[in-house]
Parts: sequence; structure tokens; C-alpha cells
Amino acid sequence: MYHLTDELYLKGKPLEALALFDQARLASHVGVLVHTARLSASSCAFTGGQADVH
Repeated sequence: MYHLTDELYLKGKPLEALALFDQARLASHVGVLVHTARLSASSCAFTGGQADVH
């Protein structure tokens, strides 16, 4: 991922490189949030709590 952004930056397209980097960072952040939500949902189910996550 970083290789591609570096390539765009070197070709004189810093804005495209930055946009690509932001997309990757956002995607990984969302992935962490989804993973955390699944963990808390499964722990709620395990302890008998109510978790309505589909």
C-alpha cells in the first residue's frame, strides 16, 4: 500500500497519494471497530447479556 502511495507522490501526484493513504487508514480503522464490536457481542452472548449485532 505504501509503495503505491510513494509511487504516486514521486510522479507529482501528492493529493492522490494522500487520498489513497487516507482510504487505507480508514479501512483499517473500520476493520478494528468491526472486530471490537464482534468481540463485545460474543462476550455478551457468552455471559448471557443481550447483544443485538447482525
